[in-house]
Amino acid sequence: MNSKLTLVMERPVIEQAKAYARRNGTSLSRMAQEYFAAVSREDGEPDRRHAPLTASLVGIGRLSEDEAGLSDKELLARALEERHG
Repeated sequence: MNSKLTLVMERPVIEQAKAYARRNGTSLSRMAQEYFAAVSREDGEPDRRHAPLTASLVGIGRLSEDEAGLSDKELLARALEERHG
């Protein structure tokens, strides 16, 4: 059973969302429904079916041997140091 939901958003966001929906052959209602379903899953895991580009990129990056044992924080610190000195 469908129910009506009223959302309040900034006009430019609405216009961008409408254009995106049109380009992708869907509706704002369908987009909102899929988004809410994905972010509110009981197991807390994101629904990867709705992010094909992201899913296609998972695992393509490889760490060098000296980076393999570092934590995410250590990798970020190293990258920032290399980039910004």
